[in-house]
Amino acid sequence: MADKLKKFRESVAGKLITAVIYLIMLALVMIFFTGEGLFIYEAF
Repeated sequence: MADKLKKFRESVAGKLITAVIYLIMLALVMIFFTGEGLFIYEAF
């Protein structure tokens, strides 16, 4: 199982999916960061 996962992550599709996941995480941080050193959920 781990060998299949490692081979998938090294494939082009695996790298593309990983890049998309990182872009989604970056977008969420940029959306929820207020620019004042606080995330929105910390301000309440």
